Amino acid sequence: MLVECSSRALLNTIIRRSSPPQQHGRPPRTPFAYDVASQLPTTQLPTTQLPTTQLPTTHILARAVVRAAGCVLLVRAEGAPHTFLPGGHREPGEGLAECLCRELREEIGAVATVDTYLGAVEHRWRRDDTPQYEINHCFATRLPALSPPTAPVSEEEYLSFEWVEIEQLEAAKLQPAPLRMLLARSAARPTPWWGSTLT
Repeated sequence: MLVECSSRALLNTIIRRSSPPQQHGRPPRTPFAYDVASQLPTTQLPTTQLPTTQLPTTHILARAVVRAAGCVLLVRAEGAPHTFLPGGHREPGEGLAECLCRELREEIGAVATVDTYLGAVEHRWRRDDTPQYEINHCFATRLPALSPPTAPVSEEEYLSFEWVEIEQLEAAKLQPAPLRMLLARSAARPTPWWGSTLT
């Protein structure tokens, strides 16, 4: 049977059937608002008061430990108070040994032979208030064309190289600092090591 009705009557019927029932004389709350409000813990802070943690920039580096005549080859960036091991950042698609060979070729124009993996040191610091995290993978590396006391000439203007005796790594302010002890120890006992400045 077909029942004809006006558009206003049909609209009123739809609204009446879809509306939630009244509770204790109070106007109904929409289901969405009710569900959200009922699940919020009473101790939750407004979004503007929630603490934020800035994630550090992560660096993966390959470092060369080049030894000769009781010395280690170190690098110093222009104006920097500290030194570091030759090498640098791994690029996408590179293995660590491949990265190290490329870095040494770019820095001093020499062909390197990457030998034993010695260990790693993680380090944390801040750059312009931005947290930084790096992990330095260190390899025993041979550069037959180089030997102390003559330091290699850098291919990059802002870098300079120097040979430093093992006993002088502290004075040279080698960074990360755990390398000073680890390099001295590994000269006599070449077992893999791990160091960190995070603790």
